[in-house]
Amino acid sequence: MIDFKSTVKMAIVSLKINKMRSMLTSLGIIIGVSAVIIMLAVGTGASEKVKKDMESMGQGLTNNRNLI
Repeated sequence: MIDFKSTVKMAIVSLKINKMRSMLTSLGIIIGVSAVIIMLAVGTGASEKVKKDMESMGQGLTNNRNLI
């Protein structure tokens, strides 16, 4: 069984040997996480704008019904 210390040592050696691959992997993770955060922000902003536009129409202009 491999202990935690030797596992960390192997990981560090692997990162040093494959610098370019490690850098590209890190860059891909950063771009992916950023894209998810941006998409969530855009979706939330659009949802708030639609809600604000619906509220600005006035109470008497829209009828909301539950279909269920």
